Amino acid sequence: LLIEESIVTIDPSNLEELPTAKLVESEGQTYKARAVLKNVPVSKFTENKNNRIYPKALDERLIKGGFAEGTLSLADHPEDSGSITRICGVWHNARLDEKYSYGDWYLVGETGQLIKEAIEAGTNQLGLSRVGYGGLMEDGKTVDPDSYELERWADAVLNPSQGVFAFDRGVNRHNRPL
Repeated sequence: LLIEESIVTIDPSNLEELPTAKLVESEGQTYKARAVLKNVPVSKFTENKNNRIYPKALDERLIKGGFAEGTLSLADHPEDSGSITRICGVWHNARLDEKYSYGDWYLVGETGQLIKEAIEAGTNQLGLSRVGYGGLMEDGKTVDPDSYELERWADAVLNPSQGVFAFDRGVNRHNRPL
């Protein structure tokens, strides 16, 4: 089991607030959500605090194969296989650039509402963490893109290993300039 925890930056202006759960259009599909946080950086292609590297080639394969589309987001990392009561979102529209992979986070349920409210209240401590299974390459730290099987594009966590938080207001979680 490989867990990639990341603190990424999310622009709070990308939060589409929905007063009540309503239908949202996305690439020709319609989904119901409490809010949508668009352009969420989920992973960066550098060594994380777990001394692992999730290379860009891994995310390219996951996105091309459609493996990230529609994956669940759970609150925290469950000790076991998880529970339906911990679902806080669903991921759509996975994509990447040279530094990050991204997705649109459709927040659902009570925990999704809590995340939305925390973002609106100005939190800078919302982390994201990917879960999947796979092996490492010969260097002992780079995750093998061909062996990796994605479980969830990203869960909501407080202390991600990769230091990627949901958004960045020019300071880190200890209010020090970046």
